Formats: sequence, C-alpha cells, structure tokens
Amino acid sequence: MTDLLNEYALEYLQKKHDKPFALTLAHKAVHGPPVAAERHTNLYQGATLPTTPSKQDDWNGKPMLQLPEPPRPNANQNRPANNPAQPPRPLAVVQMQQLAAVDEGVGQLLKVLTASGQLDNTLLIFTSDNGYFWGEHKLGDKRAAYEESIRIPFLVRYPKLIKAGTKFDQTILNADLAPTLIEFTGAPALANMHGRSFLPLLKGKTKGWRETVLLEYFYETNFPRIKGWQAVRTTQWKYIHYTELTGMDELYDLQADRYEMKNLINEAKHADRLKEMQNELARLLSATK
Repeated sequence: MTDLLNEYALEYLQKKHDKPFALTLAHKAVHGPPVAAERHTNLYQGATLPTTPSKQDDWNGKPMLQLPEPPRPNANQNRPANNPAQPPRPLAVVQMQQLAAVDEGVGQLLKVLTASGQLDNTLLIFTSDNGYFWGEHKLGDKRAAYEESIRIPFLVRYPKLIKAGTKFDQTILNADLAPTLIEFTGAPALANMHGRSFLPLLKGKTKGWRETVLLEYFYETNFPRIKGWQAVRTTQWKYIHYTELTGMDELYDLQADRYEMKNLINEAKHADRLKEMQNELARLLSATK
C-alpha cells in the first residue's frame, strides 16, 4: 500500500503544473496489519530497541494503570497478540521495516522535485498523527497521555525561510497545520480555528506563542486499558486528569523526570503547581466551547 500511494504521488508531481500545487500523502504504514514490503523483510533482524527507564515502570503512582483490564469486546482472536497458540510477532521490527518504504518514498519525492527544479521552491512538511508505545510504561498502542504517545515527528523544509538544522522550543500542534498553510498561500484566515499559524515562528517571531496545550482522549470500549483523560502540558509540567475516575490523576515534572516515572500529585510541596495546572486545564477547556 505504501509503495502504491507513493507511485500516485510521484505521478502527480511529474505532471506539468502551471499553477502552485498542494499534495497530501498519507502513508498507511505503520497501521495494522503490520506487513513490510518483501524487499525489507530481512531488515533489522536481531535489532534491539534502546532501553529507557520507562520500560521498567512498575506503575507505582499510576493507579489508573493498576486497574484490572476489562476484556476487549470486539478483539480479533485470530491476531497473534490475542491468540496464545501463535507466537507474538516482533511488532517494533516490522513497523520499522514498514517505515523503510516510507523513507524510500520520501527520497523519491525529493528526487523528482529536484529534477524539476522545484525542490527549494516547495514547502515540505513531514509529520504523523500520534506517537506509539513500544513497551514504555508496559504499554503498546498509543492512547495514554505519556510523552511516547503524544509527541510526534515534525519536520519542515523550506530553505527560502528556514535555515537547515533550525530547532524550536515552542510547542507546535497538528491543529496548527491548516492555519499555517492558509497563511503561507496568502489566503484569508478562517475564523474559529483551534490551531494557529506557526509561520511567525519560522520567521523568528516567538513572542506571544502558546505556553500550554490541551490534550484529550475519549474512552473506547474496545481499548479498555486506557480510561478517558484530559491533560494540560507546559514546557516543564504535565497534569493528567482521568475524567471517569476519582483520585487517580497524575502530575509530572518533565524537566526532572522526562520519562514520567514519579507522580507528584500527592506531594504537598507541589500543591500550588497542581492547582495552577488544574485551573489552566479548566481555562483551556472553556476556550474550546
């Protein structure tokens, strides 16, 4: 599927364009079922993922994760992960094998743009819709509020405006993509958009940028391990509120504890910070109404 989608994109780019064009390419990788291209099935054999402290998480201070996990009502018992008779596949390796085709595809797109003389005249954005757990906090999938799930790759190339290797400390959201592209094309801004254009950041104008972000997850019955939550995150702090549970919220100092191993919710010295984060969550939720 990844190769086929890339072929469509290449075919489009190779056509003559008398006017500016826009192309969105959404690869299926690494969605299930995890199947790598045949040419990549031997990649990364025997490879091991880096060990992080979060992979040793014993869930101390995470009472939500300690709850008994209800059965998944619509689970496919034929999937290896749900069938003890079938050994589990090395999911992380297969996903990285899938991504190899995406890497090749991006390279092919850049090659076509280079051949047409349009590479440096094209705004390129590479991103994803979510992160993923490969055993961090003893989790798989993507639905929890921890960093491995909520952070995503976000790369932008436009040498007329961005110097190679530039990095920003400011937080950019997926919701910022639409208003950014609208401003970039010179079209009038739309009212009531949740995101904001990050074009000013690319121009070095960082004053007044957001300092907090709202994150939400709505409980899905077929993925019962993670309960519904709302969270607010700053550059240093994260507060997670479980909307259906009492007494199970979490507070993390991301600068001192980047792997979110120590929940500070009940520590008296952080009571003022907790209240501040709770108030900010309420303010952000009110602003979305």
